[in-house]
Amino acid sequence: MSFVGFSILLIGQFLSQFEQAAFFIDRAVARFILLFEGELSSRTDLWVQMREWLADDAAVVFGYGTGSWGFMVLGYDERAYPHNIVLELLFENGVIGLFLFVLVFVFSVWAGLKVRFPYLGVVLALICYEFLNFMKSFTISDARMLFFLMGILLAERLRAAREGSLVRD
Repeated sequence: MSFVGFSILLIGQFLSQFEQAAFFIDRAVARFILLFEGELSSRTDLWVQMREWLADDAAVVFGYGTGSWGFMVLGYDERAYPHNIVLELLFENGVIGLFLFVLVFVFSVWAGLKVRFPYLGVVLALICYEFLNFMKSFTISDARMLFFLMGILLAERLRAAREGSLVRD
């Protein structure tokens, strides 16, 4: 993939995020107002609550269902999440869902390390940034950029395998 092609892909992905700008601005204003009304639970309160719910053995294995965090915490269907992708996956999809996510994540990074890809360092740095960002904020449904970058690594691995230019098998 040429530098221009790679740049166009990254810029296109970045620009696609602007469609949600109005949503994030409205949400930020609403959250700011909640700070002064005293109705916003702290993240640690949410995590303690999650620990109580995970006392259910079946929930630990299978989770409560994707997108269920808001319903379980607030009592009604609302887009909410624990601000930590690992805790979110564990709560909503259980150990099985968390394992599958980690498997795909590790495999894509491993696959990327096996190719001679001139932008590998950039992609890996962006993946690290995205993953660390998801440890403090956002939800799995906002992980488009993370999955896009993982897809780039997998696509490069497939390309290198076809061309016979893998670093090692």
